Amino acid sequence: MTKNIGMLSIYCLATMFCQLPIAAYPSTNQDNSDLHRVTVSAYTNSPRCTDATPGRTASSMRIRPEHYRKVVALSPDLARNYEFGDRFYLVVNGKSHLVEFQDLMPKKHKNKIDFLLPSRRDCMRFGVTQGVLIPVVD
Repeated sequence: MTKNIGMLSIYCLATMFCQLPIAAYPSTNQDNSDLHRVTVSAYTNSPRCTDATPGRTASSMRIRPEHYRKVVALSPDLARNYEFGDRFYLVVNGKSHLVEFQDLMPKKHKNKIDFLLPSRRDCMRFGVTQGVLIPVVD
C-alpha cells in the first residue's frame, strides 16, 4: 500500500510541475525516497557566482557553452547520496531538463540546487524557485 501511495505522489508532483505523466520519464527511479523537492537557483561561471576557479566545476570539468542548462550543483546534504556524473530530471517552471551533477554548492546550503546558465542576466531572470529533482536510473 505505501508503495502505491509513493508512486501516486511521484505522479502528482510530476504532473503538477510539468503537466506530463511520470510515464514520460521511462528511466526514472519509481521509489518516492529518491524524489527531491528542492529550492532551485541559477549560477554562471563568473567570479561573482563561483569560487576562485570559475571555469571549472568541483568535479574538475571545464565549463563549455554546451554545458549550460545541462549541469547542476547540489547542496552538500543532497550531494552525499550521489556521485559526480549522476543524471537527473529537473522539473522547474513547468519544464523538464535532463541535467548532470558536476558541481557542489557551499556547505551553508541545504536542500538546494544551482542550475548552470550562460550569463548573470539569465541567472537574474531565472531567480529562485521551487522544483523537483528526480534521479535517472541507468
